[in-house]
Amino acid sequence: MNSEFNGQYLNDHSLKLSLVGAILLGVLVLCSIFSHYGSYEGLYASLFYAFYLSGWCWANLHFHVGTQGPIKSLGGGFWVTWMRGLAVAFLFGAVSCFATFEGEPFIFFGAYGLVAIGDALDGAAARWTQTVSAMGARLENQVDAMGMLVASIAAIFIETLPPYYLLLSLVYFLFHFGMWFRERMGREVFRDRMMQSLHNRYFAGVHMCLLTVALYPGAASEILSIIASFGLFLLLLCFVRDWLYVSGVVQPGDARANLGWSRTSRFARHYGSVGARVFIGVILALGLYSSLPWWLSALCLLTALGLFARTLAWLCLAYLVLGNTPLVSMEIFLLTGALTWVAWLGSGLWSIMKQDDALYFRTMGVNKL
Repeated sequence: MNSEFNGQYLNDHSLKLSLVGAILLGVLVLCSIFSHYGSYEGLYASLFYAFYLSGWCWANLHFHVGTQGPIKSLGGGFWVTWMRGLAVAFLFGAVSCFATFEGEPFIFFGAYGLVAIGDALDGAAARWTQTVSAMGARLENQVDAMGMLVASIAAIFIETLPPYYLLLSLVYFLFHFGMWFRERMGREVFRDRMMQSLHNRYFAGVHMCLLTVALYPGAASEILSIIASFGLFLLLLCFVRDWLYVSGVVQPGDARANLGWSRTSRFARHYGSVGARVFIGVILALGLYSSLPWWLSALCLLTALGLFARTLAWLCLAYLVLGNTPLVSMEIFLLTGALTWVAWLGSGLWSIMKQDDALYFRTMGVNKL
């Protein structure tokens, strides 16, 4: 960081005053909510996380610097992320006294829904107010990680996701702890080698959406478990791949390792997705799942043909989950599995139209997988 910029920041107390105001506002909001429910145990848990997040922001204010110098206001991006952080703090409190909120079926769904919606807005708000900074990006990562952790715990409590889904948060924290520990031990960490893959971003974004759906009252837990487990496996693979790069076990120029990964991912995305679509067509042709509504059968058929298959697969899965479809037969299990493959990994080869795949990955200049 430019020392001149840092010095200008140290002489400007407006950021500190704004942050103090944000902290006081957060405390007031949380106290009001938990006082209404008479849950002081939940209040203590929520304030614990809120004060942790406040301390983190205070310690990292010196990173609130843009390309043109110090940023003199926290900006719209910060305030959106801060509101998301308060929603996460509320979830920590609600989970700690789960019995108090068990009779409020939409409260977990609503709180994490705000976190998910805000994730799509905070970056845009920062750009719009011209307050993009390293602090904002790091704060967003903090809120995302803790939000997924507490939402996973809530989904496990209401029995819509299996307990092993916590592996996602556990591996995330172990990954970042491992990088910190290697640096503390004086060993080199190649952070710039992490593959900023569009599929990584897509997987993480979908997991956030899945957690929101998992907290929706009446969601089909068995079908959700299939979808979430497949996505969990994919993200764990990405963590393993990135660790091999950042730890130096695999070098960027290692042609053999890069070729092996590229071939594996291409086979899964291209030929594996084609196989899944063919499987969907076979299930429909044999009438193995005759209880499907006609319009859902039509969507499955279009998915099998490769017409915006990824989007239609998600729509079919959304109906099965939100319609609380029971997993009562092998046919439903097989159909769900095939749709899940296409939804996560795309249309594959020999598709009629797959522009929706490109729409999901519209960011330019980044490796696709």
